[in-house]
Amino acid sequence: VCWHPEQIAPIHGHEGEKCWMRVELGSLNICNYKLESIDPLFLSIVNQIKGDAGFLDGPAEIHSVENIFDEDAISLHVYAKPFSECDIYNLDTGKIDRVELAYDSIDKQLC
Repeated sequence: VCWHPEQIAPIHGHEGEKCWMRVELGSLNICNYKLESIDPLFLSIVNQIKGDAGFLDGPAEIHSVENIFDEDAISLHVYAKPFSECDIYNLDTGKIDRVELAYDSIDKQLC
């Protein structure tokens, strides 16, 4: 995945599958969470990490990833099984939103 400065993947899950992520270039801010309750929505932070090139995170179940740095970054993601939808945990609204995923896309348009 290519990450431009200020680009973010919101807090999301992986359908019960595990995810491993390795930073290949640049640096990313990674925050792993534990779901404490659904109603009201409450997540606790397990850890927050600055991942530099070569850093490996995982297995993660719920996390957010953000490029808070001034340079582009690249990461490689490996999932136990593919999935086509995931949950986004919106702390501002207190809701869990179900979203459809698209792979091999440019600006959300499938290639």
